Amino acid sequence: MMNGLQTLPAWQDHFDHPKGGKIGILNAIMAVGSITAIPFVPYAADLLGRRTGILVGCIIMLIGVVLQSISAGFGMFLGARFLLGFGVAIAHGASPLLITELVHPQHRAIFTTIYNTTWYAGSIVAAWLTYGTNHIENNWSWRIPTIAQALPSCIQIACIWFVPESPRWYIAHGKEEKGLAILAKVHANGNEHDEMVQTEYVEIRDTLRMEKEAEGNGWLELVKTKGNRHRLIILLSAGLFSQWSGNGLVSYYINKVSIHSPCRLSCLASPNLLQILNEIGYTDTLTQNLINGVS
Repeated sequence: MMNGLQTLPAWQDHFDHPKGGKIGILNAIMAVGSITAIPFVPYAADLLGRRTGILVGCIIMLIGVVLQSISAGFGMFLGARFLLGFGVAIAHGASPLLITELVHPQHRAIFTTIYNTTWYAGSIVAAWLTYGTNHIENNWSWRIPTIAQALPSCIQIACIWFVPESPRWYIAHGKEEKGLAILAKVHANGNEHDEMVQTEYVEIRDTLRMEKEAEGNGWLELVKTKGNRHRLIILLSAGLFSQWSGNGLVSYYINKVSIHSPCRLSCLASPNLLQILNEIGYTDTLTQNLINGVS
């Protein structure tokens, strides 16, 4: 969406044509919000519950959408995107847990895959939405795509009441009968004596017991052994190098990338992206939004 908004003349005029560091922080602030939320994510999901965690995250995102859509200046827009990132982290911390803990083991891989791909489906919708509002010559050209961000949160808030809470969360909080009942409902048509349900129930209890025993381990466990250090390096480098591959420049600065940009080599696999560059004549916002949608 930010790619598309930056190509809109109304957005540029309203925010006084931000350049350089301003554009950088505007695109990065959502990730900053998500990082800031990390200390709160486990408490929202583990103490309040998976459903409540999703609800809290969606409400924060809706506040961010409201502030972003009525933004009177750059600072307000920036703060709104921070809230969006904060809310996304909380909802994203609880949603996959609820899915994996409710879905039948046979279908777990399919549903978690669908969950992850919806992010990219949303990106496609956002890109084409800004393409569709490009012809609007006032601030509604960027306000409409901004307001549309509220739709997924509204759907989740409306539907979360029809989804049972995680059986694992119930068992972890001493409500074992309720947890067993939900396991039976979602995995065995309500039969609490089903062999698989009983096996899952015992596995959850045993795992929770082992986790409780391991709670005393400090942060030094991450670097104490060679194997743990190796795993930690993999975890840290995976995120770092996925962002350093060059795709971030095309994802956030598609209308500003030049042929001298550091992403040039990584973009060669997709030569059409280079055709949008202002330096070689593709300055029309409609064309830029079109390529943003198909790329």
